[in-house]
Amino acid sequence: MIIFKNLFISVLIVLQGLLFASCGSDSSGGNGDGDTDTDGDTDTDGDSDGDTDTDGDSDTDGDTDTDGDTDTDGDSDGDSDTDGDSDSDGDSDTDGDTDSGSDNDTGSDGDTDSETETDEKPMQKYVGNIIPGNVRSDFDNYWNQVTAENGCKWESVERTRGQMNWKSCDTAYNHAKSKGYPFKFHTFVWGNQEPSWLGGISDTEKREEVEEFIRLASEHYDDIDMIDVVNEALPGHAPSHASAALGGSGASGWDWIVTSFKLARQYFPKAKLFINDYGIISDPNAIKRYLEIVEILKSNDYDGAPLIDGIGIQSHCFNVNNMSYDQVKKNLDTLATAGLPIHSSELDIQGQGNSESSQKQRYEAVFSALWEHPAVAGITLWGYVQGTTWIEDTGIVNQDGSQREAMKWLMEYLGK
Repeated sequence: MIIFKNLFISVLIVLQGLLFASCGSDSSGGNGDGDTDTDGDTDTDGDSDGDTDTDGDSDTDGDTDTDGDTDTDGDSDGDSDTDGDSDSDGDSDTDGDTDSGSDNDTGSDGDTDSETETDEKPMQKYVGNIIPGNVRSDFDNYWNQVTAENGCKWESVERTRGQMNWKSCDTAYNHAKSKGYPFKFHTFVWGNQEPSWLGGISDTEKREEVEEFIRLASEHYDDIDMIDVVNEALPGHAPSHASAALGGSGASGWDWIVTSFKLARQYFPKAKLFINDYGIISDPNAIKRYLEIVEILKSNDYDGAPLIDGIGIQSHCFNVNNMSYDQVKKNLDTLATAGLPIHSSELDIQGQGNSESSQKQRYEAVFSALWEHPAVAGITLWGYVQGTTWIEDTGIVNQDGSQREAMKWLMEYLGK
């Protein structure tokens, strides 16, 4: 009896196992997952990944990766590249172009054209001024660009060979950066205000010293916006005493200028590089010679980078006092044929016999012609306080801070 009972229990256990196997199986697939396919998971899509699509991965987007979107790139942004953003250009922004800036161009410079340049954002049109040593309390009421009057010139920085004094240049640079103003370094290669010791060394040493000055400036300042690389190079002006050491006239006629710009570009790859001179705005013949140099610079490069980014015209009173609006515009039109921005770099204007009304009228003609020209990127006045400017009676603010007629007009014209 006991044997029969044990046999009966064994039979029941076997039958019970068969019954559970039948309840757990799929009627069509017979794989035990409870769905209507044969893949062994709990969905009906026919693959073995456990989701409800047919792509064989572990999400529900229908593609062959696991990121949850409808592409195959392995990220979760919904496009067909691997950069993780929401466009298909392959970079890490969302602007739809092939650079890494948040713009819509196809270069890497952050502007709206297809070229690759050295800047990351466009410079706004500015009206600036010089800082001679100390910053006046009213400077920021009027100006939004800074140039050191003398502090960055070679003689000021390295009066004694091998001893660098950046203090005055620092004052101007630091103020500009603290306020978000563009800063222009004035200047590297210029025959005036060069160290006196430069005349007593060999050409080989002169070439080395010019490069050292540029290199040390690049090490001291990491965010210079603009540079007057070569100043007053035209014949009869003030070409550098190191010009022969830098290549002299050479094959181009201006090899020393080309060398100067190549050195500047080598050490300042992102700065805007300018040539600068006086007597340009008022003299069509000077404009012609100037443009010849500009074209030579445009035809050269440094490792593919352009040498020149803008044209500086000093616009001092001895050139512009008696110019009309139309004369200024006509000469700017000619300069603009070079296709480069024009910077009026050292503007000052006198009135006839120090007349305030005369000075105002001249500002109305000259300044407005400069400001309204589409090729002019900015204007820097060379001082503004009466009695402290380089040329007498060119100030437009009195030393007590009161505005002269020209300054009142200028502020109204600029909407300040």
